[in-house]
Amino acid sequence: MRLARRANFERAQLLVESPSRRALQAFLGEWGSALAAIKAPSKLRWHLEVDPLEF
Repeated sequence: MRLARRANFERAQLLVESPSRRALQAFLGEWGSALAAIKAPSKLRWHLEVDPLEF
């Protein structure tokens, strides 16, 4: 996906899907921990959003 610029910030989205709800929940838990452990520049923010209707 091409990066979009909004309010002087580059934004991107990544869609993660799985046929198994259990596998997806396990992946998201590990992925969220991995993102939190990354030492990123102060201007870089991660936001993990889960759609509750689909999840």
